[in-house]
Amino acid sequence: MTFRARVGVSRISKNLNPAQAGYTRSVRNAMLEVERNLSLFLIDLKKVTPEILIDSLTPTFKKSLVYVPKKTLALMHSGYLEVRERGTVIQAELGYGRGGIPHYAVYVHEATWIPHQAPTRSKYLQAAIEEDIDAIAKRVVKGYQKKTGMK
Repeated sequence: MTFRARVGVSRISKNLNPAQAGYTRSVRNAMLEVERNLSLFLIDLKKVTPEILIDSLTPTFKKSLVYVPKKTLALMHSGYLEVRERGTVIQAELGYGRGGIPHYAVYVHEATWIPHQAPTRSKYLQAAIEEDIDAIAKRVVKGYQKKTGMK
């Protein structure tokens, strides 16, 4: 993850006025330190992001574990929370029934007509996320504030 700051022409060609070319070079050189510092900050953010996402989503995952039906416990035990890095993308995933095991995970989630004994319910994952969405955002912000010392 890097940052670039640019002002003026993107390429200094032979046809460019020498004064403008010199000034553009001067501005670019002055911006190198700013670019370097911001790039280092962005790299640091990327390093702490997986931990912040796990910390921010764990309470929501725990809430979904309360809501998930527990008739056989297989559905509950299929729950997971993980963060993966793929290239420059950091992806958090919270779910149940990965790979179709147990095969009924999506059916139980979507079957709103099936009665459940509270607090278990259909839409067990969706409800936890929807109820917690504002709190998740606040936890992410607080996580970055704590890790970076920024307010």
